[in-house]
Amino acid sequence: MHWQDVSFFWVFVTGLSQAGSLFLVASGLTLIFGVTRVVNFSHATFFMLGLYLAYTLVELTQSAHDLLGYGAMVLLSAFICALLGSLCERIFLRPVYRHAQLYQLLSTFALVLILGDAIVFLWGPEDLLGPRMPGLSGAVEFNGVKFPSYSLFMMVLGPLVLVLLRIFLHHTRAGLLIRAATWDREMLGALGVNQRLLFTGVFALGCGLSGLGGALQLPVQPAHVGLDLSTIGDTFVVVVLGGLGSIEGAYLSAFLIEELRAFLAALGTVHVLGYSVVLSKLNLVCEFLLLALVLIWRPWGLLGRAAASEAHPSQSGQDTQQARFERVHLHHLTRKPGATAWRIGLCLVGAAALGLLLFSIWTWPESYVWVLLTECVIAALFAVSLQFMMQVGGIVSFGFALYIGLGAYVSAVCAQRFGLSLWGALIGVPFVGGALAWGLSMLYVRLSGIYLAMMSLAVAQIAWSIVYQWDDLSGGSNGISGIWPSAFWSTPSHYFALCLLLMSMSLGLIWQMRTSVWGLAVRACADSPIRAKSMGLPRNSLLSQLMMVSAAFASLSGVLWVYSKGVVSPDVLEMQKSLEVILMVLLGGIESMFGALLGAFSLTIIQDYLMIEVPYWRAALGLLMLMLIHFAPNGWMGLWLKVKIFMKARPS
Repeated sequence: MHWQDVSFFWVFVTGLSQAGSLFLVASGLTLIFGVTRVVNFSHATFFMLGLYLAYTLVELTQSAHDLLGYGAMVLLSAFICALLGSLCERIFLRPVYRHAQLYQLLSTFALVLILGDAIVFLWGPEDLLGPRMPGLSGAVEFNGVKFPSYSLFMMVLGPLVLVLLRIFLHHTRAGLLIRAATWDREMLGALGVNQRLLFTGVFALGCGLSGLGGALQLPVQPAHVGLDLSTIGDTFVVVVLGGLGSIEGAYLSAFLIEELRAFLAALGTVHVLGYSVVLSKLNLVCEFLLLALVLIWRPWGLLGRAAASEAHPSQSGQDTQQARFERVHLHHLTRKPGATAWRIGLCLVGAAALGLLLFSIWTWPESYVWVLLTECVIAALFAVSLQFMMQVGGIVSFGFALYIGLGAYVSAVCAQRFGLSLWGALIGVPFVGGALAWGLSMLYVRLSGIYLAMMSLAVAQIAWSIVYQWDDLSGGSNGISGIWPSAFWSTPSHYFALCLLLMSMSLGLIWQMRTSVWGLAVRACADSPIRAKSMGLPRNSLLSQLMMVSAAFASLSGVLWVYSKGVVSPDVLEMQKSLEVILMVLLGGIESMFGALLGAFSLTIIQDYLMIEVPYWRAALGLLMLMLIHFAPNGWMGLWLKVKIFMKARPS
């Protein structure tokens, strides 16, 4: 398709109609984060649930030919999502408001796993295509071009919801309380406002908007499992790009993203200086490119405020590690002995179950046990790399899988094209990962909190798009296969010994660096930037060095990973991989390198066992995550701290 053949008006209208649907989902997430400061990863799951509920309600009431009944079922689906969202907030999220933002994020990710398997249990894994909305199933013709009536309806609905939300936020008491909580919820609590009720109401409203957006997709796309994970990335981008807590910013960013997608798809292939450029391929990554560019220019988003990230430092996840540890220590000292004993008992039961699990694993075939232990060792190296960056520098990355993917793909491509051996990859690839991290750190050091995390996610998604579409180099969606070490190291026990040796050496180096003068200087810059600056410490340079070192070790784990699997695909760069390694760090305990080691071993073994033995293993993993967050928020090392405090508190 050439530029002169494109109908600019209809391309614009197409983008505008798609922006309305995206805005419905993003507006709810904007409200939730603005008030509760919770990065609700389960938000898109309510979008998917709304679509499934609308399909079922329309089928049960046989309202496929009744516009009024169809609309009523759509609204009822949104109401059910709002009700379920309020219940989830009261049961699962309210107890973790006092914890750091990462624990809140993992609580919502656990809900994704639980609700996802619940949807599979209730509706099955098959795609479900609903009927068109009565009265809007035709098309409108203008200047010889037909355009779907339903798309025009969605085009009008987006601005209408924006206007209604503005009226609600600016001209009602509840809306004024929501706006006040967005900027200073501590002062709002001091004035006597019931924050718990406010949080529950906002969470219900946000989930209802997400469910409404999903229900309105019934005539457009089928309900299918995995829709939430494919939607949440775009939703996060819209919220962060527009500015956290800004409804107008959410609509503006949704409009820009969908218009950009529409024009790229319409332009197709263009010819520049004799080269053919397929612009339509940028559809997978254009929103992340836009996010990266905007955050470089305005680190707080298009319509966000620079002070928004500083208004609540205690809730931003950027408080110092030492202060967080002292707060947890005091929390356990002041807990009632009976409650502490009950929690310790429950955690010890879980530890006993883990011991039985480990015992049962030794009954598996010996070759598989060696393979599983190799996976554990590689995951441990990957987790310790991230824990080093999080604990020393206070840097949280939602896209840390970029570096294990980089190590795997660089090793595979060089082995396939240039015959690079395992030893050559082990020596050279970590330098490539470190060099990439050094360049990216120039973008990261200017950001903090959720903006830094989302920038890292954007970069990882750009890398995923490159390897997914570059068939000639990366193999595209099929990946690269046939990457194996030499005959001696192909023996599972021998390769495990090699991985264990390299992991042990890496842990020794990391331990030395974190206790060195350099490590203490980096931690000082993270814990107290103002004091470190007054002492003359180069904060940006030190944090860049930390990112470079962490990326080098993560890339090393990527080399070991690809040679253990023999194949690499774009799945290694997905956001779920990054969330898994964060879970490993928190499962063991963020304050300890050995905690990350234990977390990686335990999560890898548990996940492998659940996938084999439990039909709905994702829900089981989600329940395990919730137990961890509620009963052992500092992981295995925190559990050991609980036991010591409990034993010291016992009367002699």
